[in-house]
Amino acid sequence: PKNISLAGLRVVVDCANGAAYKVAPAALWELGADVVTINDKPNGTNINEDCGSTHPLSLIKKVHEVRADIGIALDGDADRVLIVD
Repeated sequence: PKNISLAGLRVVVDCANGAAYKVAPAALWELGADVVTINDKPNGTNINEDCGSTHPLSLIKKVHEVRADIGIALDGDADRVLIVD
């Protein structure tokens, strides 16, 4: 729906150095969120490496650090999600 807005929300996205490293933060930003992105530098070998939905500790720390409203962790191919607050 066109009336959905995330304005006023700070969201941390852990992209797991994977497939959604560009589209996930961009989509949330387009919806108005203040987006903080981590693990968004894929190099061809670091996908899911101590990050993403299988290793949420860095996401949890970043959510606390930046006082985010929510944290979203994807896995490398973006077919799994873990959400923290």
